[in-house]
Amino acid sequence: MEDNLINVLSINERCFLLKQSGNEKYDIKNLQAWKERKSVLKQDDLDYLIKYKYESLDNFGLGITPIENFPDKEVAIQYIKDQSWYIFFESILDSYNDSEEQLLEVDASYPFRYFLQYARLFLLDLNSELNICTKEFIINLLETLTQELIHLTSKTLVLDLHTFKKNEPLKGNDSSKRFIYYLKKRFNSKKDIIAFYTCYPELMRITVVRMRYFLDNTKQMLIRVTEDLPSIQNCFNIQSSELNSISESQGDSHSRGNTVSTLTFSDGKKIVYKPKINSENKLSDFFEFLNKELEADIYIVKKVTRDTYFYEEYIDNIEINNTEEVKKYYERYGKLIGIAFLFNVTDLHYENIIAHGEYPVIIDNETFFQQNIPIEFGNSATVDAKYKYLDSIMVTGLVPYLAMKDKSDSKDEGVNLSALNFKEQSVPFKILKIKNTFTDEMRFEYQTHIMDTAKNTPIMNNEKISFISYEKYIVTGMKSILMKAKDSKKKILAYINNNLQNLIVRNVIRPTQRYADMLEFSYHPNCFSNAIEREKVLHNMWAYPYKNKKVVHYEFSDLIDGDIPIFYNNISKTSLIASDGCLVEDFYQESALNRCLNKINDLCDKDISIQTVWLEIALNIYNPYKYINDLKNQNSNKYIYTGSELNSKIIQACQKIEKKIFKRAIFNKKTNTVNWIDIKLDQDWNVGILNNNMYDGLPGIFVFYVALKYITKNHKYDYVIECIKNSIYTIPSEDILSAFFGKGSLIYPLLVDYRLNNDINSLNVAVEIADMLIEKKSINNGELKNDWIHGHNSIIKVLLLLSEITEDEKYRKFSLEIFEKLSEEPYFNFRGFGHGIYSYIHLLSKFNRIDKANSLLHKIKESYFEEEPKNNSWCKGTVGELLATIELYDDNISNIDINKTIAYKNKDCLCHGNAGTLEGLIQLAKKDPETYQYKKNKLISYMLNDFEKNNTLKVAGSEYLESLGFFVGISGVGYELLRNLDSEIPNALLFEL
Repeated sequence: MEDNLINVLSINERCFLLKQSGNEKYDIKNLQAWKERKSVLKQDDLDYLIKYKYESLDNFGLGITPIENFPDKEVAIQYIKDQSWYIFFESILDSYNDSEEQLLEVDASYPFRYFLQYARLFLLDLNSELNICTKEFIINLLETLTQELIHLTSKTLVLDLHTFKKNEPLKGNDSSKRFIYYLKKRFNSKKDIIAFYTCYPELMRITVVRMRYFLDNTKQMLIRVTEDLPSIQNCFNIQSSELNSISESQGDSHSRGNTVSTLTFSDGKKIVYKPKINSENKLSDFFEFLNKELEADIYIVKKVTRDTYFYEEYIDNIEINNTEEVKKYYERYGKLIGIAFLFNVTDLHYENIIAHGEYPVIIDNETFFQQNIPIEFGNSATVDAKYKYLDSIMVTGLVPYLAMKDKSDSKDEGVNLSALNFKEQSVPFKILKIKNTFTDEMRFEYQTHIMDTAKNTPIMNNEKISFISYEKYIVTGMKSILMKAKDSKKKILAYINNNLQNLIVRNVIRPTQRYADMLEFSYHPNCFSNAIEREKVLHNMWAYPYKNKKVVHYEFSDLIDGDIPIFYNNISKTSLIASDGCLVEDFYQESALNRCLNKINDLCDKDISIQTVWLEIALNIYNPYKYINDLKNQNSNKYIYTGSELNSKIIQACQKIEKKIFKRAIFNKKTNTVNWIDIKLDQDWNVGILNNNMYDGLPGIFVFYVALKYITKNHKYDYVIECIKNSIYTIPSEDILSAFFGKGSLIYPLLVDYRLNNDINSLNVAVEIADMLIEKKSINNGELKNDWIHGHNSIIKVLLLLSEITEDEKYRKFSLEIFEKLSEEPYFNFRGFGHGIYSYIHLLSKFNRIDKANSLLHKIKESYFEEEPKNNSWCKGTVGELLATIELYDDNISNIDINKTIAYKNKDCLCHGNAGTLEGLIQLAKKDPETYQYKKNKLISYMLNDFEKNNTLKVAGSEYLESLGFFVGISGVGYELLRNLDSEIPNALLFEL
């Protein structure tokens, strides 16, 4: 049995002992079997890990030798018994006074009674010297230790319980009593406890390590409080000199078990003890400066500071008195957003802000002056755009955002961890939780988990007052800070340079939850049975794509002893500081100080406007057309262009549109790629990096450039076209049957490029994508949607085009197969084309189902819809109806009010604006040029006149952030204007060629 103790040895320890015994050879088959086991590590990751953690493959192979192959087990066991942690384990067991056994109530703490008695006597002896805490305080401490030991052991205890049950029936009248019976039998004596921990030797080691940390840190804390008591009493107006209770639930364990603790004195006053690197005095002075110069209204928490720790005022969630104070609270909250943006503050999530009356108070200042973590995303414009996105208010934690989406089934659901969240949330994935606690049916299973609320929402009359209805005050607060900062650059830059050089801040280089998850995985009984199995679990940390993976060594070292890894950075330097003080040199490309100084120096009206739009979008109060609605004297110029003058004006306008798009482009010269950050419409408006999405993504911008090159014959657009192609080919996209989303969204734009510019490569790629979709997709009736944009109607049309171009019937056959399975009912509540019945009628005509098309048109005339259409757009209204029916029969458009349909709109976009109307007029002018050519020119002239006057098209966005997308943005407007110049440019609303 004692031989099993050897399983506590780490890979490096096993290698050392085997080499010491003269054994230099390892089992190649064992190494190969290890490599073939499931892991997220790639070969390069494993090679790096072996080189830097174990020095060589030979060492690693030797270190994973099973214990049964150890030649001299006695030497290995003696080595273990000579380790300080094992000596401490024996001293805990040997010092136990079993005379207290009869007084003990057998409960979940019973397996840990040796540890708890040792800790109790240690604390009593310590307090006899210091006389700083009450009996209740010591009980609190022991409860904290008990909870940690239970947490460490719980998974192993469950497995051991059920293994025990198989060998010996449990006695007792109910499940709880049978569990007590198990505890008494399994942990009855010192010998039994040794036997248990020998089965799980890594659990033995980490339990002792955590026990040592607990005792050392508690002793250090109590000595510090005793020495600092006069300063504490003076600063926080505390009358008592005795600690009465402690709560250690406010933070994670870092740096050898250190954690934030709330200390309550006997007079009821509370303070917070933080054993952390102290930069608080510098930051408090900085906040005073910001309050004076920017009217930041930051609540400055009272503190007593020392070099490596500090105490601070306990901040509680106290009530607000009236609505005016609520307004002040949210305006101050907005100011915090501005401060966080300016000084690169992150991680201000719902647990790090407390609503303290009319002040939102930051209770953890350690994440000011942060860096973008150097991750190996690859080299592309999309990656560059991601880094630019990270340099915004969206990563502060203060604005609503969804975290953990990658762990949900849909990859879209998440939890809002921002400090504006005010309600409980269900985590969108199941979490492994214990069930039937402390019974003989105790087990772990995946269960739904509800996240509790915190203290981040103001309270009035005992009710939480959410930010909803107070959004404008948040926006006002942020804008006021940014405007004042813009006007006070010199003072801010001077203060930072003179006072904040070499400031030490914490760097959160990987989400804390990821560390916590990895720890939980490593607490599996298999890992506690054999230390190298636990190492194997933690090896997965090396899969994270840091550019400098040396940092993972320090993450591993912290995790192996049960700590959440923690890192620091001197903001004047580029190195990272690990929890043990070691440096990871050149972790960053530039210092956090320079990054912040550059941001402040570059701050301008454009930045403020863009961040304001992003904030409005995040708060769900964004009005995409507010900017254009505020423009004055629209249509003031009634001049109507014709002939060559009109054509010249269109060319000028489209070149101006191109300049706007180009100006916002993010190019990567090394990879010849490009991307943009833009406002996009999903279910709601959001800000993001463009993807392969025909509606408002890269493919639409590509189509505009293709048409512009065709019209102008100017090869200066070749580079942009090449870069967009390189981007759309390399951006990960779903294999879904759609012409608007995923890989299928590339087919139509590539066919347009082939049609206009005779690019055979574009045709070949379009064919390749179509073949892949056909091969991968089985057609399931339940998945098919009768809708042009969000359904399958458009991909049917695109495959028909491909069949005509390639003269390959398989595309027509596949499209017909999809078409036959479409239901004609669910999406017919609109008269439009993008979302309505008319895209289906259009497809009927393409498959020569004229009778059925006529039947549906007749039903429409016979009041198929309950009321007359009020919408005159392409997507949901009469422009879409016009485009679908005009190609069938002239008389089928007689039930459309043409004048209303072609009326000038207050929007210019293709989907529901003047550009869509323009396509209708282009079609009408073909039928009746005498009537509609003038009206078409009039519409275009009005659009161009407004564009010239206001320097903006009437699309979603703001002065500096016009939507670029094809269907709702400026690229689609430009394309449609170009189409008026040359009928060879296809009708993109119907995906014609």
